Amino acid sequence: MEALVDVYIEREESDYCLEAAEYIVEPSSNFKDKYQLVMASTLVDIDTLSTCKVRVLNPMDAEVTLRQNADIGRAELIERIVSGIA
Repeated sequence: MEALVDVYIEREESDYCLEAAEYIVEPSSNFKDKYQLVMASTLVDIDTLSTCKVRVLNPMDAEVTLRQNADIGRAELIERIVSGIA
């Protein structure tokens, strides 16, 4: 099963003066330890929306509930994108 999950990325004061606010969101170690889920790394622009969407996959048959305010990932600033793969 696959789901698109809305996530909120907390911003720091220094984030507001950046020209580009592109971040890569990856699963946190807490998420990996607590849930038997897979979260795809996602490139997001936190300058345009207050929430972003990440893709979460459940490879198991058991239903899993992600609670609001659950810490599922970490966002890291991307300084520049060198190349892309299509």
